[in-house]
Amino acid sequence: GLTSLAESWDARPISYNHFMLGHLMEWLYADLVGIQPDSTGTAFSKIVIKPRPVPEVHWASGSYDSVRGRIACSWKLVDGHFHLDVDIPANTTATVWVPSRAGSTVRIAYPNKSLGVLVVQERLDGYTSIAVSSGQFQFDSLVD
Repeated sequence: GLTSLAESWDARPISYNHFMLGHLMEWLYADLVGIQPDSTGTAFSKIVIKPRPVPEVHWASGSYDSVRGRIACSWKLVDGHFHLDVDIPANTTATVWVPSRAGSTVRIAYPNKSLGVLVVQERLDGYTSIAVSSGQFQFDSLVD
């Protein structure tokens, strides 16, 4: 007689309105694809893009329609080269964390003449962080 998924597999009377597999969706968006709100901004006025590739996954792509506009991120890993495409909506900024090998350079392109890069290359734990304005960006790096 349930009208929604039970919170427990054996349907014990705990809660009958459970967002089944919500943790998986969170992992796909926030970790694998890397789209996250920045805690120093409100309603995605500041964005964090930090994809976390995992073994045997060679690409990921996703978007989120925030109140500020569509945020999109896609990446692929081919022969030790990491390629990341990012779309940041108007009137927002983002910190993009690009997986990169220590001592290597991250190449940046803005194909649609976006406003550009605000702060470049702070290195931390296998990533290079780059602060960008709104627009479309492409990043290329070498990874371990």
